[in-house]
Amino acid sequence: MIRIASALFIAAVTFCAPALSASFDCAKAKTPVEKAICGDTKLSQLDSDLDRYYSVAIEALKDGASCLKSDERNWVKTQRDNCGAKVDCLMTSYLGRLATLDGLQPGASAIKYIELPAAPSLIAAIAPESEPAPSHSKKTLEMRGQLIHEARDQNNMGYAVKPAKGAARAFVFDMSIGNSANHQIVADAIEQEPNSRFMVRGTVADDGGFADDKCRFVYRLPAN
Repeated sequence: MIRIASALFIAAVTFCAPALSASFDCAKAKTPVEKAICGDTKLSQLDSDLDRYYSVAIEALKDGASCLKSDERNWVKTQRDNCGAKVDCLMTSYLGRLATLDGLQPGASAIKYIELPAAPSLIAAIAPESEPAPSHSKKTLEMRGQLIHEARDQNNMGYAVKPAKGAARAFVFDMSIGNSANHQIVADAIEQEPNSRFMVRGTVADDGGFADDKCRFVYRLPAN
């Protein structure tokens, strides 16, 4: 999902912030990952930074917070913990996750002592609909392009992502658009950023589109 910086980038990073402890009690560290974090000042700093970033992002996403909580658990399980005790791998994973959540940080909480890698930046998390059509697939669906409000395609009327080639796909249908804070974030992006490129990630529905009984994540892509 995220284009992670190379090892050369990590080697060149200069940490100028004051040393901080990890976000957990290192006296209770048991796993290889926890021990690696506690044994490296830079990793401990990043772990503390991510704990702060995550807390701020949870507040920013409001009704989409449950989706971010699930996504964070998935990141820990499938990316961070897969590194084991490999410090370089953990550094890459943490920098990438911080870059993902950086766009949700106000000036006061944003990291200033380090340049994060270019990566898709999360702007919204769309919670499952209250009365969704059930989907049976567990496959991930990602589409990149412009965000639009599709009004012509009867099967995709709503907030949609339109790729450079091919048809647009709605990820929030008109009948579901409401007072959700994350719906408003998407609406603002459609109106204010017509030339920006975004990525929408969700689960494949039975009809091949985005399943609305699962979370959908909207990311702003880095400028080329």
